[in-house]
Formats: sequence, structure tokens, C-alpha cells
Amino acid sequence: MTFIHIVKLMIKLNKLTIDWQEVTEDLIKRFIRSICPLKKLIIYMQSHNCINANHPTKSLWYELESSKKTEITLVFWSGIHPDMICPSSRLIYPVVCHKLIECTYVDTNYSMLLTAHKDCLRNQIFCCLNRDCVYLENSEELWESAIQCKNLENIVIIGHYLIPSSIRAIATAFAPHLKHYLIADTCITKDSDDNLMDSYAHISDEELAVLASDVSKKLERRWKPLRKESLPKEIDYFIDDNDEYLFGTVQKRKRILNI
Repeated sequence: MTFIHIVKLMIKLNKLTIDWQEVTEDLIKRFIRSICPLKKLIIYMQSHNCINANHPTKSLWYELESSKKTEITLVFWSGIHPDMICPSSRLIYPVVCHKLIECTYVDTNYSMLLTAHKDCLRNQIFCCLNRDCVYLENSEELWESAIQCKNLENIVIIGHYLIPSSIRAIATAFAPHLKHYLIADTCITKDSDDNLMDSYAHISDEELAVLASDVSKKLERRWKPLRKESLPKEIDYFIDDNDEYLFGTVQKRKRILNI
């Protein structure tokens, strides 16, 4: 492949997926300022074990803000580093999707991020790749902040425990414009007040049916959680980012989360 051919391919480039730890900020700015600006930019942010890692500077956030044509997906691994937050909540650079992988704790940093992106965020995805579900700590603070995101259309929760009251509350807050609301039935547990001795107990089939009926009414369409047999044996999170595939019909032996 000749250099000229590579340049021609780069000019046609409209979608880019990068690992923040493997590229320089200057390179990203060059793509943003290119003749044919990116339509979609996916940034993988690794938070765990990288206290001294480089994170986006204010300069880049302002650069992204000026590029209204580029839709941005932020993929967080393990947690949200304070430096990942844009310098001012008034910035509305077009982050359309948050994907949180192995993030078991939601702190004030993420609430601030939701507030900053409340006018443009459309997709929220929570995925824990461990075999067993885990509780998403401070989830009440998370949903209170998420309610500000009036344009949320897609919510996917796999691998994090949720109680029925939270599932109903989310449906109420975003109905009827919520297009996709995917929750695994293995992630639904009894309300804590009902089950103080065993916080991991799953609800019965009868309770699950009542929940499905309630959520269906709130969403004004038929809804039910994803059955265990529909889930893949493992989730491959290093595949191409494709929202159409991600939010398409979930079938057996197909990956659910395209992250």
C-alpha cells in the first residue's frame, strides 16, 4: 500500500475508535480539524491502575466542543477519573453515548459528567463482564442524575443487579421515548426491604410477570427482560462499535453488547 493510497483512505475516514492510552492528544486534534471531519469518535478510557495516566485536557474538550458534527462515545473501564470530566458543565460537545464496563461504583464525578452531557446523551450502557452480577453502588444518585438526560433513547444493563422499583422508576422517567430498554432477568433481585437476609435473591416468575406488565404500561409497548438463555456465554467487548447492531434484535448466540 503506497503512502498516497493511505492518505486517500485517511481523507475518507469518518469513524475512528481509539484507546486513549495509545494515542496522543495532538493526533486526535488533527483528525478533528481534518478536511473531512469525523462523524463518529469512540474513545476508550482506562481508569483502573492508571492514577498517573494522561487524561483529556481542557484544550481537547474545547476542541471537541467546536466540532459539533462529530458524535462522541466515551467508553469507561473500571471507573470515572476526575480529569475525564469536561472543565465546565456549559460545554455541550456531542457525546451521545456512555459505556461503563466493570464500573461498580458511581461517584460524584459521573453525576457531573451526566449533567454536562444531559442535552446530547442518547445511550447509556452498563456492563459487568464477571460471571456473577454485582451491585452498582450509589445507583440512586446515578438515576437521579440520569433523569436530567431528557434525550436518552437506549438503556442497556447487563451484569448489574437492579430491584423492581428501580426498573419501574427508570421506565417512568424516560417513557415513552425510550426506544430500547434491555435488562437481563438474571440481574433482577428482590427489593431490599423484602429480603434483608439475602440481597441476591431473584424475584419469582410471578413477580417478574407483574414487573413486565407494569413496565409495558409505562413504555406503552410490550416489554420483558432478556432471558438467561438469550444471553451469550461471554461478551466480546473488543469488537467494532456499531449502534445498529448493538440495539438490534437480540438473538441466541449473538453478542448483546457491541462494546
